[in-house]
Amino acid sequence: KRVVVDNISPTCTVDFSNPDNTDGEARYYAGDANMTIHITEANFYPGDVHFNVTCDGAPYAVSPSWGGDTDHHTGTFTFTQEGKYEGTMTYTDKSGNVMATYTIQTFVIDRTKPEIHVEVNNEHDDNIPAYTEKDIIPSVVVSDKYLDGSSVQGEYTRYVWNKKDVIATKPKLETGAQSGEQTKFDLQKIGETQDNDGIYQLTGRARDKAGNSNEASMTFIVSRYGSVYVLGDYFKSVVND
Repeated sequence: KRVVVDNISPTCTVDFSNPDNTDGEARYYAGDANMTIHITEANFYPGDVHFNVTCDGAPYAVSPSWGGDTDHHTGTFTFTQEGKYEGTMTYTDKSGNVMATYTIQTFVIDRTKPEIHVEVNNEHDDNIPAYTEKDIIPSVVVSDKYLDGSSVQGEYTRYVWNKKDVIATKPKLETGAQSGEQTKFDLQKIGETQDNDGIYQLTGRARDKAGNSNEASMTFIVSRYGSVYVLGDYFKSVVND
């Protein structure tokens, strides 16, 4: 009969693959997150290692692949599902020695680009709308659970005959209405002067905390003081000839 005397508590260290970004204590991955566990224990049984992990609040099964020698044991596991992870790992050996609970630092897997669209005076129209109002406010509207608000950019460019003027490149954005995961960012108003009549290209860009990015654009007309026309390809060729 084999008698084992063991009064030494197991110890562990845990390593994760490098995240794509961090924000405070949280880590963000645009792809899989790999975990490597190192446990020091003379009488190791993988079945005695227990995980209590959630992904977006729902239980998530963790079952590492184990290897190693007599005292040093290594487990590897890859997290693949999108979501926010939290949890703990506990281990008590056969002699009842308890390893200090390991708390998994919060991390997020996010492969999804932000949803983004641009609009003028609260509307988006792909048919090149014309605006004559006193207040003309371009906006960038972004929806993402883990948006990096500092990454949101917007610009509009004015086109006039045989010339292109950049009116506002990445102006200061004012955070406007918020609804759930959606946030609206307003650019500066287009000033009420005749020189500002023209055809505009509005572009918005955004990135989330995992590094996923997206952009959107629309063309619109400001015509407070006179008619501004957009020529189709055929008429452009006629005029150019």
